[in-house]
Amino acid sequence: MSKKKEFGVCHICGQYGELTYEHIPPQSTFNSTRRKLCTIDTLLCAPSRDNRPPWDQTGLRYKQFQSGVGFNTLCGKCNSFTGSKYGVEFAKVVQGIGYEILKIPPDERKGIITFTIQDINVLAFFKQVISMFCSVNNPQFGERFRNFLLDENSTDFDSTQYRVFTYLHSGKVVRYVPLQGHADIKNGGFVLFSEISAFPLGFILYILTEKTAENFRGCDITLFSAQNNLRAVKMPIPFLKCNTPFGLDFRYL
Repeated sequence: MSKKKEFGVCHICGQYGELTYEHIPPQSTFNSTRRKLCTIDTLLCAPSRDNRPPWDQTGLRYKQFQSGVGFNTLCGKCNSFTGSKYGVEFAKVVQGIGYEILKIPPDERKGIITFTIQDINVLAFFKQVISMFCSVNNPQFGERFRNFLLDENSTDFDSTQYRVFTYLHSGKVVRYVPLQGHADIKNGGFVLFSEISAFPLGFILYILTEKTAENFRGCDITLFSAQNNLRAVKMPIPFLKCNTPFGLDFRYL
């Protein structure tokens, strides 16, 4: 039985029509196996859970993804465009990092590892990251990045308003966090962000305001938005623990 077609507004071009399935992250970057995801609402409304760890979703309602996590968010044209123009470069980086991380036992995945990225179109890599954030947020979110994404050569990304960081995903929980606010009680201030995290890389998109607390987590890759091919770039990327689905929660549990 064929799947029912889904229609809606494309999260990148803004046109109404049939929406295609977009793997987030791309299927070739360790996102091809069966996964179960519970919504944050389900977790928050769950009973006491008998003191079980937050990654134990036994008995909770979930959505099952048969061959990797994804969503029907992009029209066929935008899906094909971003996949061919940006997804290939993104996959090169993520696969290279992922295979190196797999050599490290899980309980030793701590601290910072510096990777040297060579002969990669970092602008294309960066645009794939932004396209993923468009998919996990509502269609209106993508309006601000539409021209940047639909012109493969555009470097028109406002780094005074947005910052993007990456980190090495450690822990048992993947994250798909749409835009939300986070009060920084310890340091004061307020953070507006969206987060995507699955092995081996997590990404955080910060939207800057006058109240933003500048204790950003991860390795800053915002400058990739203004670059193209770099012969070599060093990226000191920290491991951060993801044991809950809640954004910016990197506690060791």
